[in-house]
Amino acid sequence: MADHASRAPKSGFNMPGAAYDRRLTIAHVAVIVVGAAILLANAFQTSVWYDETYSVAIAWHPFDEIWRIGGADVHPVLYYLALHVIYLIFGSNIIAYRIFSVIGSIVLSLLGLTHVRRDAGQKTAIVYSLFAYFLPWSVRIAFQVRMYSWLAVALMLVAIYAWRIVKSAKESAGKGRAPIRAHWWIVMFVCSLACAYLHYYGAVAAFVTQAVVIVSLVKYRAGGRAIAIWAACAVVAVVCYLPWLRVAAAQASVVSNGDYWIKFAYSGTTAELIMFPFNAPELEHVTMRVFMAAALVITLTTVTTGLCIASVYSYGKARGAEGPREDAKGKRGLLLRSPATFALTIAGLTTFVAMLVSMLLGNAFLYYRYLTVFIGPLAMAMAYVFTRTADKRVGYVTTALCLACGGVAYFGAFESSHSQDNAIALQKYEDMCEQARELNGGKEPLVIGDDVYANAIPAVSNVGCDIVYIPEWENSAYEAYEPRFIRGKTYEDVLGGYKGALLLLCNEETAEKVASEFGGTLLTHDYAFHEYSGRFFEYSILMFE
Repeated sequence: MADHASRAPKSGFNMPGAAYDRRLTIAHVAVIVVGAAILLANAFQTSVWYDETYSVAIAWHPFDEIWRIGGADVHPVLYYLALHVIYLIFGSNIIAYRIFSVIGSIVLSLLGLTHVRRDAGQKTAIVYSLFAYFLPWSVRIAFQVRMYSWLAVALMLVAIYAWRIVKSAKESAGKGRAPIRAHWWIVMFVCSLACAYLHYYGAVAAFVTQAVVIVSLVKYRAGGRAIAIWAACAVVAVVCYLPWLRVAAAQASVVSNGDYWIKFAYSGTTAELIMFPFNAPELEHVTMRVFMAAALVITLTTVTTGLCIASVYSYGKARGAEGPREDAKGKRGLLLRSPATFALTIAGLTTFVAMLVSMLLGNAFLYYRYLTVFIGPLAMAMAYVFTRTADKRVGYVTTALCLACGGVAYFGAFESSHSQDNAIALQKYEDMCEQARELNGGKEPLVIGDDVYANAIPAVSNVGCDIVYIPEWENSAYEAYEPRFIRGKTYEDVLGGYKGALLLLCNEETAEKVASEFGGTLLTHDYAFHEYSGRFFEYSILMFE
């Protein structure tokens, strides 16, 4: 009887001649378990930066309020609804929220064992699982109290099943109906809908992927039944998204006239897109903390990017040596030749569509951070190429350098999140609140802030007093921070007739201006650096007699 380890898996998508090797399977499981432990080691900390504060704040509202308040934000609400479920179980627990994100990264890596090895072989799958954990941007999204790790999982599943459908249609071209399994359609469309409800860039990526699928079904004459199933699933998905489409349209009208999106700077943004996924902010943290490390980190990321390009060239040589491949019509099927080219096709087309959307909105919908939606397909494409280079040494060295970049990013993430400066900054705020309270005769002082980025962090960290925020512009999305974060209108509205101690969370120049205009006295000014957010917290105590 043949050994079970030597039998090929029951899938038509394993690499030709490949078989499951028991030792490689054990190694793969070890990679997933050890990687999960490493990521979880950095999950037990409560430091947050501004984007994370919004997730924490909106999660403590009921489901209907999340839907309403989230409609004023720039992202869909599925992730916030999921966080509220966690809130109902654990309370407003930043560690629980962060572990939820880490679980998303673990699932993303686990797809290497459960899915990628069927489509690309075991060695590719192991490298994919490593990259899903330890590419620099993989490291970043793993710890963020944001939607990105689960968005990456959803889009990866869309890409996997889209690839299987397209490949089945291509291999069956001219042979009758393509053997497409029912659960492929279900998973692809359910995950496409999840992408759309998690992030608008995810919605664009899912739309582009579905467009590639239907074009391929028509091109390879997959049969009327397959096309009808795709159309039916598409209709159901659109109907399920209709409740949010009205909100999305309203958001688009707002962001097209406002400053919600990051501005597009062609030189800087182009460089950021090219360097992705090696330009995570955690690498910048290391260069700022250790000056001598700057040159090393810059050299490491640049060399790694260059070697990735060299690996693609080496992979091309290896494929060229095999001779051109022909599709069903006798033409080269370059874009759909492998899972790697399919993934890169989706990423490229989505980026192109994002540029068009940016032009329509008049703002930069295309931003390198949003490319994290492709971290799964990109990790798989990189693993596929690096394990198939003509010169194996190129693949090995490039893989090692990619993981080295991820290691540096992990170090930066761990150091910044566990820095004592984070606790000192919040303690400084609490001390200033107590000092203002004493000056106020033991009564709660008025606390005003005009820097939403710095003010939101103590507001969700449950330290100090409630804050009255004076916004630069009216934004109803900030209702998420209530009741810890009370929205005011102007200094005149809030300070009119106020007597007593006032704690201002703003720069010293603004504090002096407020004291001068409203007849107060600036008693003290202090500041502290919050390393995880990269923000200085400035505090001023004023007295109004």
